[in-house]
Amino acid sequence: MSSDDARIDPFLEIIIVTYKRTKQLRSLVASLSCQTNMGFSIKIIHDGPSGETRECVLELQELYPELILFYEESEKRFNDYGHSLRSKGVQDATQEYCLLTNDDNYYVPIFIDEISKTIQQENPDIIYFDMVHNYRFEDLPNPVGYQTLITEPRIDRIDMGSFIFRTQLGKSIGFTDRSYKADGVFFEALTAVTTNIVKIPKVLFVHN
Repeated sequence: MSSDDARIDPFLEIIIVTYKRTKQLRSLVASLSCQTNMGFSIKIIHDGPSGETRECVLELQELYPELILFYEESEKRFNDYGHSLRSKGVQDATQEYCLLTNDDNYYVPIFIDEISKTIQQENPDIIYFDMVHNYRFEDLPNPVGYQTLITEPRIDRIDMGSFIFRTQLGKSIGFTDRSYKADGVFFEALTAVTTNIVKIPKVLFVHN
């Protein structure tokens, strides 16, 4: 279903954590507005109060009225890579599936459609996919940064923005780690309780 068709009920909740990066946030939301399948909602959570980000989101809501877009601020800044915001976002999520991502990432236009087709065909608990990563991976060929990362279901080969998960599963596990590698820790905790995992062997996501 294209963005020109009638709005379909969302099945995926996209939780974006941000901190005073409105230019990057605009790019991410723009990439989501170009999706060929609009079966998602967006929640933006800012780390602490921010009038500038609040105004930015109001502008985005007017610019992209086809998006279901919510905004929230934490009362204080946690400054823990956004992990406290992710923890709350997962616990408050209402859609069947959930994606956690950062404000400076973006997604290819077929991302949601690929996810939707996989869910319809496989009904998985977790879906992960390949990505372009700006980090240098010294143990991979040609470690230049902005290279294709063929993701794997383990720490150091997966990124927060490169997998979705069934929301109830995420709630039961809880996003509890606050370290730099918390995304991998969370992914491995999810896979410890389910084998219903599917990989889409396509690059659907750019990490910045």
